[in-house]
Amino acid sequence: MSSTPRRIALEILHATDKKGVRADQLLGRAFKNHPELTPREKAFITELVYGVLRWRNYIDWLISNFISSPYRSLSRLLFNLLRLGTYQVLYLTKVPVPVSVSETVEIAKQLFNQKMANLVNGILRNIENNRNNLPELSLKNDPVQTIAIQFSHPDWLVKRWIKQYGTETTISLCKANNTAPELIIRTNTLQLTREELINHLSRIGLSCEPTKYSSEGIKIYQPSDITQLSAFQKGWFLVQDEAAQLISYLLHPKPGDHILELCAAPGGKTTHLAQLMNNQGKLIAIDIKADNLKLLQENQSRLKISIIKPILADATSPLPFQKEKLFDKVLIDVPCSGLGILRRHPDGKWRKSEATLAKLIQTQKKILNNAAFYVKAGGILVYSTCTLNATENEIMIENFLSSTGNDFVVENPLSFLPPQFSPLITSQGYLQTFPHRDGMDGFFGARLRKRK
Repeated sequence: MSSTPRRIALEILHATDKKGVRADQLLGRAFKNHPELTPREKAFITELVYGVLRWRNYIDWLISNFISSPYRSLSRLLFNLLRLGTYQVLYLTKVPVPVSVSETVEIAKQLFNQKMANLVNGILRNIENNRNNLPELSLKNDPVQTIAIQFSHPDWLVKRWIKQYGTETTISLCKANNTAPELIIRTNTLQLTREELINHLSRIGLSCEPTKYSSEGIKIYQPSDITQLSAFQKGWFLVQDEAAQLISYLLHPKPGDHILELCAAPGGKTTHLAQLMNNQGKLIAIDIKADNLKLLQENQSRLKISIIKPILADATSPLPFQKEKLFDKVLIDVPCSGLGILRRHPDGKWRKSEATLAKLIQTQKKILNNAAFYVKAGGILVYSTCTLNATENEIMIENFLSSTGNDFVVENPLSFLPPQFSPLITSQGYLQTFPHRDGMDGFFGARLRKRK
């Protein structure tokens, strides 16, 4: 039996749901295992997988309104097939609905039996026939549940965000998370300028423009597989969201600096630091996973950077060099809940929980306290996350600064950042970006200086 794009998408969705494996990893594995797939088919599979994951909560609620028997009694695989079919009926505008329904029903027939195929057919056609009269939700009755269903986010996260940001901002944030992010690349300024790269990309038919905040970022419209471009293979750019690029500016590295980065792989920020240092100085990159360090080394090689020294080590424990070996600047990109990058990783909404956050916070504390030992007097420590969660961000820094024996203070970065950065810096002096407000991933960064 051939593996059609819809079958492959179903397998990925089922594995994500059942085993909690990241969707991007499963997509990469599927594309490697099916070299016969065309670029168009790969894009279609990606659209199906991420589309279902973005709208899963709403899709589940909708299915429950159109099924006669309790939907939880259905097998997980069958329910994921219903999710896949419902997404196509409601959101896949470029494919005729009858085609989407018939293809989904055929998969049901292959995987189950005619009875289940008839069930799938009935539910999908019922949803299609009532698409202009679908059940509605009201904020007045239960704002948390309404937002969680209508904008497809888990209840616990909606409740947390309403408390932190208010109802209107939470709705805007959830809406932004359900949109596909734009492709942003970072120019490798060790080889060419941003203007030169934009001109090159324009000549080969790509529509692009410079990013607003990062002086090296480029926004690309309607991209294909850019890893096949000669410019990528020559090391002229790296794929990196604009928000992630801003963290390196926060550290403000200079040529000749001695810098330590913890949790460095796969090397987006590491290689950016090296660029800003003009490939001059020392940059030690620590990560706990050997496979991740391999990716960092591959990026370093492709970008033709020589000053990065990768080291396999645990950032929560003493590092494999003397503590007397202090650094001018230390960057820690701690493991976090990733609630600021749900546009890119919508499965993160369903893989995370409040228990996950509690465990992460303990790890973050250990890394932050450990990193502080390696900053020289007068040196800089930057703490960063890709989440929108105060306990991992502002509260983490405030607790660190109020701890016994602390000798760090917050340093507002606006003294050296361009004026256009001002809206991104909070009253406390922290960097904070939002998908709905800034059109980029949600990142947090705190620049701390160690007293002399």
